[in-house]
Amino acid sequence: NQDGILSLGFHLDGYYGGAHPLHGSVYLTLDTRTGKRLTITDLIASDKLRMFFQAEKFKLLSERRDSLFEDQQQEFMRFVETIASPTAKEQLDSYGDFSNFYLTPNALVTEYDEYEIAPYAAGPIYVFLPYKDIQGFLSSDSAIRRLMR
Repeated sequence: NQDGILSLGFHLDGYYGGAHPLHGSVYLTLDTRTGKRLTITDLIASDKLRMFFQAEKFKLLSERRDSLFEDQQQEFMRFVETIASPTAKEQLDSYGDFSNFYLTPNALVTEYDEYEIAPYAAGPIYVFLPYKDIQGFLSSDSAIRRLMR
């Protein structure tokens, strides 16, 4: 809890047979001043969502490319390399429901569970996006701006 922003992580485990248990995480980020759950569209400008996710996927590929399933590598590379100018509404429709992220004092962090984009052995994959690197994508009233002061 810092500057009225609280991120909570819920980590789930279960064993359903097979070689190993399954794990998953769900994150909630709240503005404690308003009581509102913050979504990615509360933080990132709607007309910059695509560029934000391209930057996130570029960093993911830069750091963990060899860990990813091959089809995910190719899909993410195509996404990063695609030049498109969708409208703000199209970006909201495509990327606005992304919710598996949390905020630290210095970074927005996205998380992918085991099997989501990589084999179990890779474990969960975290992408740390320092605020200084994503400030150009932030909406003018983004709660992240409070953390950057």
